[in-house]
Amino acid sequence: MRVNLSPAALSVPLTGELCKVVSPFFTMGANSNADDVGRRNMDLTVNLESNQGHTLLVLDGDVNASSIQILENALAEATQLNNNHILLDCTALNSINSDGLGLLLRCQVHFTGRYYLTLQNVPSDIVALLELSGVNHFIQIGTGQHTDSSAAG
Repeated sequence: MRVNLSPAALSVPLTGELCKVVSPFFTMGANSNADDVGRRNMDLTVNLESNQGHTLLVLDGDVNASSIQILENALAEATQLNNNHILLDCTALNSINSDGLGLLLRCQVHFTGRYYLTLQNVPSDIVALLELSGVNHFIQIGTGQHTDSSAAG
């Protein structure tokens, strides 16, 4: 089952079958207006899927000040799906700024003991930023099929 949500529906809690797959979450760019919802020129799209044992969030775009709320909402929604592993697929992630890094670290602290957060398929330039900022010491980072063994579990 696949459900499309508008930004107005993001605050509505989902129950039952609607929680199996939720896609996509949208945010508008800094120069967007309500008429832009549904267009692909947005800062960030997050597709959320519940799979057996884990929740997959597929990130597409940029995580920055104008899109951080949508990632935060998607992560909050992921915790409602009763899977203890939250996997962020970063294949199509173009960039992440300090707002996004801060959110990931806050989530890791909040999730400790309840959820396991992993970033997978992280582009090399973003891996470099995660290493420079030290995020890789707190969150498992994967650049493809292999994960970074130095990350805490």
